Amino acid sequence: MRIQELIIEGFKSYASRTVITGWDPQFNAITGLNGSGKSNILDAICFLLGITNLSHVRANSLQDLVYKRGQAGITKASVTIVFNNEDRAKSPLGYEECKTISITRQIIIGGRNKYLINGHNAQQQNVANLFQSVQLNVNNPHFLIMQGKITQVLNMKPPEILAMIEEAAGTRMFEEKKKKARETMAKKDKKLEEISSERLDRSDQDLQLKQKVLEELNNKYNEFEEQKKVMEKEINEITLEREKELKTGGHFQELDETVKEISRKLVKIKTQKNLKIDSMKEEAKSLESLDSNIHDVEEAISKKKEEFDNENKKLEQIKLNHKEEVKKTQKLEELLQTLTTGMAAKEGHENGYMEQLTESKKQITIASTENEQARIKISHLKEDLKEWKPKANMAERENKNLLKEKEIIEKEINKFKEKVESFDIDPNQEHKYIEQLEDMKSDIYDIKDKIDRLSSQLVSLNFDYTDPYPGFDKSKIKGLVAELITIPKDKIDTSLALEITAGGRLYNVVVENEVVGADLLEHGRLKRRVTILPLNKINAYTIPQNKIDTAKSIWHNKVNIALSLIGYDEEVEAAMRLVFGSTFICSDPTVAKDLSYSNKTNVKSRCVTLAGDIYDPSGTLSGGAKPSSAEYDLKLHQKSLLDDQLSKSSYARCKQMVDDIEKQLIEQQEIARSSSEKLANAKKEAKRIENEMNDFANNKESKLEQMKIELNNSKKNISKQTQIVQNCQRNVDVIQCDLDQLEKDKHSINDQKLNINQTIEKYKNQIKEFEDSIKEVEHDLERFNNDKKNSHRLIQIMLNDYPWINEQKSLFGKPNTPYDFNAHNIDESKKRLKQLEERHESLRKQINMKVMDTIDRVEKKEASLKQMFSTVKRDKSKIEETIKSLDGYKRDALETTWEKVNVDFGSIFSELLPGNSAKLEAPEGQTITQGLEVKVCLGGVWKQSLTELSGGQRSLIALSLILSLLQFKPAPMYILDEVDAALDLSHTQNIGQLLRTRFKGSQFIVVSLKEGMFNNANVLFKAKFKDGNSTVERIAQRKKNIKDLNERRRALREKN
Repeated sequence: MRIQELIIEGFKSYASRTVITGWDPQFNAITGLNGSGKSNILDAICFLLGITNLSHVRANSLQDLVYKRGQAGITKASVTIVFNNEDRAKSPLGYEECKTISITRQIIIGGRNKYLINGHNAQQQNVANLFQSVQLNVNNPHFLIMQGKITQVLNMKPPEILAMIEEAAGTRMFEEKKKKARETMAKKDKKLEEISSERLDRSDQDLQLKQKVLEELNNKYNEFEEQKKVMEKEINEITLEREKELKTGGHFQELDETVKEISRKLVKIKTQKNLKIDSMKEEAKSLESLDSNIHDVEEAISKKKEEFDNENKKLEQIKLNHKEEVKKTQKLEELLQTLTTGMAAKEGHENGYMEQLTESKKQITIASTENEQARIKISHLKEDLKEWKPKANMAERENKNLLKEKEIIEKEINKFKEKVESFDIDPNQEHKYIEQLEDMKSDIYDIKDKIDRLSSQLVSLNFDYTDPYPGFDKSKIKGLVAELITIPKDKIDTSLALEITAGGRLYNVVVENEVVGADLLEHGRLKRRVTILPLNKINAYTIPQNKIDTAKSIWHNKVNIALSLIGYDEEVEAAMRLVFGSTFICSDPTVAKDLSYSNKTNVKSRCVTLAGDIYDPSGTLSGGAKPSSAEYDLKLHQKSLLDDQLSKSSYARCKQMVDDIEKQLIEQQEIARSSSEKLANAKKEAKRIENEMNDFANNKESKLEQMKIELNNSKKNISKQTQIVQNCQRNVDVIQCDLDQLEKDKHSINDQKLNINQTIEKYKNQIKEFEDSIKEVEHDLERFNNDKKNSHRLIQIMLNDYPWINEQKSLFGKPNTPYDFNAHNIDESKKRLKQLEERHESLRKQINMKVMDTIDRVEKKEASLKQMFSTVKRDKSKIEETIKSLDGYKRDALETTWEKVNVDFGSIFSELLPGNSAKLEAPEGQTITQGLEVKVCLGGVWKQSLTELSGGQRSLIALSLILSLLQFKPAPMYILDEVDAALDLSHTQNIGQLLRTRFKGSQFIVVSLKEGMFNNANVLFKAKFKDGNSTVERIAQRKKNIKDLNERRRALREKN
């Protein structure tokens, strides 16, 4: 596997993408001026191979490998090597079928390290395994010879040179493992000695001591057993005497009498309960009858109201007709009077008609003007509508998601409202529910703990976010308002009122300042819409102290400001004032009404009752059906957020403009229609007047006579209509009286229902009391029955266990007999029994009943420990035998390696420095397993020390040793960085020839500044640095040299 192509981009001095192709499979050289980037090519190769010690590539961190540390706009460094993999025998494991293998490594500033194999993501370990399978372990490199390696070899001591030979032979790892094994064995030996000298002795001593203690305890145990038998006999006698006393004392008969008495009491209570149930059923029937009656009354009221409305409409229409007729008659009478008075003068009738005609023409002008103005406005409004409607449609499409979400939330809110309204609750039962609520409040505190455990399941209280940036201070987020408050136990009855007071603000998020809020909104990845309250920006309104004092002076403890009923930390006080500082919590509606609406107290602040009703000074009253859950408040809050967002959007402005234009358009269209009707009527009236003027001019007498007849007819019609109006008014009054009577009947029935409901509720309470009493009596009865059964069973047991009781029971309780219970003090007997039981328990605790188990465990532990000793000793012997055997193998492998490396060492040195020789041998008095040192022969004389050599000769010695080690176990690729720096040109040329001739199976990449080295390379790469960027030029060096040589030879032949 050899390098075929190298691609560098953004790595060190290579800012732009640089592709280096045409690598020779054997000998490649890289040259260039200092700072041109030639060594950066080797650094790029080592970087791709996965080097972990960045000092080898002259860097402190991965960021140093990016061009100008990312300050020039380049934030990524990438190196790609395409390896030729045609030699299947030397392919990495698993890649035998790939002709080429492309491996890429990328680093991004502030990002991750990325590897690619043939274009696919790969783990760093997979890449390391690939290179290690072909002996290219960059973190333990024998194929990489950097500039300081020569100096390091020159300063090595014999054991260090031996370590290099062991590394080449592969025995170095064995030596390290052997050393660790011997250290471990030494520790184990020391531990074994401690165990042998201390723990075994201690176990034997403990065993002997425990055996001695066991004998003593066995003796004591036998004594205690004897005492126990005596005490048990005394206990049995005392127990028997106590049982006899109970029997003769009439306890059994007493239990029997108690059971009978309780049974009689139970029957009495059940009878009273049944009577109350029957009475309640009778009242329920009466209630059903009243419900039926009130239903009939309500139907009658509905019909009467409908009849009243019809008659009232009819009356209004008749009154209107009558008024029009009277007006028409007056007008006709005035016209007739005018015409009659001025009959001799021609101008007289003209003045009467002319006045009407002038008025009609005036109306025509007004109606025409009004109609024209309306048509002009309609035209302008239609043009405005054409302009704004497309804008509104476009804005609506842009806000489609918000509108859809708002529609969904409105539907859910409507469902909540329908669900609440569907609860058919009788208002008359309100007192019952309030009483039940008071009874349940005592249980609220017990349930609160369960609620706290389940609170995490409430979606509304889950505020999930992601840290906006690394190192974000989470303490700046205080939490939801609902999480920041506590309600004292004595104020737990105000929890509903406090919930109503806060409303949707319970789920607002309190933060330290507006910067934290902005970070959360922009980068916190919030999963739902929230309202954020920055503490430093809150300027909350709080009810003034004088109003609080006024309210307290009138209603005392029946009113409190909501803020005083909760607990909270001082740092969130501003948020609590905003949510709870502007509302009073009142005990009943009377207090709330007075403080909200009364001008007398002049408090006029928002109030919430304990039942959840809201009284607002603006005149609104909310209550009757409190939000069924916090989810309803959450939906209202979400809708308000959406409404606010929509109101600030362009859609809201366009929609408002379109609605205003359409509203104005409808108004103007109605004005145009109305004015058209007025115009037509005015024209018709003017035409009529003109016709009458013409008729009057042609036939005055007949026209006057006709007008008189019309006037008489009109007066008669007025008289008839007056009578009709009076009749209709009487009908309306009668219907109103019937309606009032029905309302009175309805109120009377409702009062009766209320009384019956109260009676039923009273019966229910009494029945509940009877049921509680029955349960209590049944419980007592069951307990006494159990006592009776137990007493009877005890008597039977005693009779069976003690046959003498049947024989002597006739003597129980009789004086001057052994069974005279009055002669014995039962209390003293009980006291004696208790003392004996305590003594028995104390003695029992002093005896270790588990001592035998302890001895067994100690004996088993001793046997196990001895077995472990023998196992450890046996394993130690096996390990020492294995080490001894492996030492032989190691010595053989080391000698073989030493011999091969020694031959190559001398041969290579003689090639680099002809006529001289070198070898590796053990120091005087030592073997090769203890160390090796370098011996040099110059001019036939073996030097005693390397200090006798020149600097160049010493460098050749070190380089020869390194090359001989490389030749022992060839790698597919070698990298040499300016190893000829301390050599002259002739020696450099020899090294170049040596690399080209001796290492034909491997690919060499050599960085050098000397021609003697890179002239022997088959391919030469020249690095240049221009405009802050490194570039590379390829030169086919070997072919060019051969061509020059051939040309010189041809010229020489022609000359000869």
